[in-house]
Amino acid sequence: WLSASYNVTTILGVAIAVLTYHKTKQSQAISNHFSNVDLFKNYTSEEISKSEWLSIASFDLMVWYLKIYPESKLGNMQCSSEYIENINALAKCISDSNDGTYNQKKLGYQFSTHQKSVNKIYRSLGIKIKETNRLSFYEIEGEILNLIDKVNKTFPNLQKFTKFPTRSYK
Repeated sequence: WLSASYNVTTILGVAIAVLTYHKTKQSQAISNHFSNVDLFKNYTSEEISKSEWLSIASFDLMVWYLKIYPESKLGNMQCSSEYIENINALAKCISDSNDGTYNQKKLGYQFSTHQKSVNKIYRSLGIKIKETNRLSFYEIEGEILNLIDKVNKTFPNLQKFTKFPTRSYK
């Protein structure tokens, strides 16, 4: 009888240790999530404040962060494939505008088409830019691309994905 109670006690002890380990792991993942969110928000806000054309009010930094790291609350700090697809789509919009190609047709640079295309991608990242005139938009777009590039090099370390084409349109 005494031997059986020792076995039960040992099994319960191991079960409690496993449960404690999982709870500690979950707690650490949440703690790391909040720490990384704060770091991201502080860094990005500081970079935005240096800009002549950008305003923090145009950015939902939580949307952007969760687009990069959708599973960070679970401890997964892997950059999402959806975010990489957005960055590649943005680069393609720039290339298409440089070439003047839209829907596989050579039309020359179409400012309103370009603006709508990139704004759609920006919105998916939590960036809201009002429609504006061509020259202002060109300046705003340049600063957004620069900011995205800085964020990508600092957080998900996407240096190979952030080489946006040089914009030849205006």
